[in-house]
Amino acid sequence: MVAFAAPAGAAAASAAVGHWDSVTTSQDRTITVAGWVLPGYYPLFTIDGHTYGYLTEVPRPDPRDPAASPTSTATATSTPFAWTSPALAWGAHKFCVNAVGPGASAPTTALGCKTVTLVDANNPVGSTTFTKGTSGVTWKGRVFDPNDQSVPLQVQYLLDGKVRETVTAPAYPAYFTRTWTLAGTAALRSGTHTIQIRAINIGAGSANPIIGSFTFMYLPDWSGGSQALYNAVMAIHKKLGNPRDPMMASFNYVWPFPYLGISGKADPGGDFVYKYALSFYQNRGGNCYQYASMFAVLARSYGYDVKVVVGKVPEMSGGFGPHGWTEFRKGNTTYVIDPELKHEYPGYNWYMNTYGHAPITYIKVRNVG
Repeated sequence: MVAFAAPAGAAAASAAVGHWDSVTTSQDRTITVAGWVLPGYYPLFTIDGHTYGYLTEVPRPDPRDPAASPTSTATATSTPFAWTSPALAWGAHKFCVNAVGPGASAPTTALGCKTVTLVDANNPVGSTTFTKGTSGVTWKGRVFDPNDQSVPLQVQYLLDGKVRETVTAPAYPAYFTRTWTLAGTAALRSGTHTIQIRAINIGAGSANPIIGSFTFMYLPDWSGGSQALYNAVMAIHKKLGNPRDPMMASFNYVWPFPYLGISGKADPGGDFVYKYALSFYQNRGGNCYQYASMFAVLARSYGYDVKVVVGKVPEMSGGFGPHGWTEFRKGNTTYVIDPELKHEYPGYNWYMNTYGHAPITYIKVRNVG
């Protein structure tokens, strides 16, 4: 089995003096290259930076005979060559061919380089399919070892390059399946992660190959499953740096933004927190419910269990009007945190008041989310 990639234009640049026609690999861990050079030129072979010397013409079917080499680009005035490397390690190798010209100056023309991969046919083979749900990733697959299909095989599950679990798949057909609930899997941090499935070789194989890989974005609960909201909060984290008091830093980030919206707006209904937090960030301001939502999400991203509250507060004209704020419970005490009223009346303290010591009377109707 062979895989290679030649640089664009390499063949055209060297066609005047030679060309390599084919490259093949063998299970004896060798690479064979065949081609042609003009008379007087000699092929020079380099593998992984090691040069194997100058070689003259070696026995090979005459490329001028279509029956012997119907795809060769050799001509009647060229010299064919074929060369087999020493045994190499399994894996990828950079293979280069140069044509060394005649004369004292020995001009050298590059015929090109290719990356050639030696693949051990004795290694286990298999396949895996992945499905990501709202709370976890499920995968299933099958694996077998060509050296012995009568015994169970070990399969390792890796997360971000580290082995998290090793299971035993039964003898052929060796099927396996697993689900990881992401919130409880190795204390996942927010961001991009990769799951890999590795088959453990038995018998004559040389490697434990990866037979499945899946990259996914883990969005924490505070993001509400919104990639845009997650990205917005990460941008705020970057702006705030490493604050000594993250919840106060979150409050101080939110309240200076301008008020946008209609005063006295009724309860929006439902769980509006994630939608309103994102709109506050995108619009660079909002109404009381959006102030509360943005602060709650930002505080939650730092690990604080902040709740959004819908209720009523006194109005200048008398009576009570609708309003949104947040609560934070510490021990047996519930505290009120109100970023929107801090914006409206910055001369008062609106951070971490008990209901009995707040600057105004709050009438709570419901918690949101």
